[in-house]
Amino acid sequence: MLPTRRLVIHDPPDDLPGVLTVHVIRCINLKGDRPTTYVDVLLKQEDLKEKEGKKYQLQKTQKVTGENNPRFGRKFDFVMIRADSTLFFTVHQKDGEQPKSMFKKRKDAMLGYLELPVKDVAKNGMLKDTWLLKDTERGRIELQLKWQTCYIDD
Repeated sequence: MLPTRRLVIHDPPDDLPGVLTVHVIRCINLKGDRPTTYVDVLLKQEDLKEKEGKKYQLQKTQKVTGENNPRFGRKFDFVMIRADSTLFFTVHQKDGEQPKSMFKKRKDAMLGYLELPVKDVAKNGMLKDTWLLKDTERGRIELQLKWQTCYIDD
């Protein structure tokens, strides 16, 4: 079987529509004593007109309990998004230590985050790498990102 050919776009236009597949593979060496963790994947699209779609789209992985190296293996598709969008990955530790207050909503602790421009994925067609998390002492996130351009006939 021959491999499928990918169209590489050297400088994609900002409004280039496509399907972005995000595979959150795992996190490595997270801070904490066997934390219960999950990842928020937020897609932010700039300069959208009201009828063009949602400005923000949020997806979450499942929670993994008691692991400093949690494996998520979760895939998400973001359909008909623009190449000038930005992805934000935020790794959270579930706050299960304290009892719930009837009046206050507990906030899960952030273990780190990563910001990636979708344009980098659109340029290459696919990225698979391990990135250092920001705003933390340690921790990395392994991701695979694929872009497929959508061609629309007028």
